[in-house]
Amino acid sequence: MSAVAFSTSRAATKYAMSIAVLTVSERSPTRGLAFNLLPAIPLDGGRIFRSALWRFKGDFASGTRVATRVGRAFAYLMIAAGILSLFTIGAVSGLWLVFIGWYLLEAAGMEARLTLGSQSPRRGSHSPT
Repeated sequence: MSAVAFSTSRAATKYAMSIAVLTVSERSPTRGLAFNLLPAIPLDGGRIFRSALWRFKGDFASGTRVATRVGRAFAYLMIAAGILSLFTIGAVSGLWLVFIGWYLLEAAGMEARLTLGSQSPRRGSHSPT
């Protein structure tokens, strides 16, 4: 049952991200590509960033932790920029920034839970060597 829920949520996540990227890139394909290459973990740039950290540090879990923190920072910045835009200049497009930032925040948290939950051993358990 949990496998079905996981695959459904993963498909919904991919669909929502596709909509977000298409919305950002509808005016210019370069903007969409630039957005996708931000070092925020659910985006491709975040996965590249995590891979570089993994290569540099030699620890996948450490690279994931750092990359998800950076992804969450980008998400909070987007949410703050959207709220600021909404209340200072009255731009309704600020709601899109809030929505995309919220999505990135949730996706970064999900990535950390899924990746680090499967990578880190439980307290008191021993590796089978």
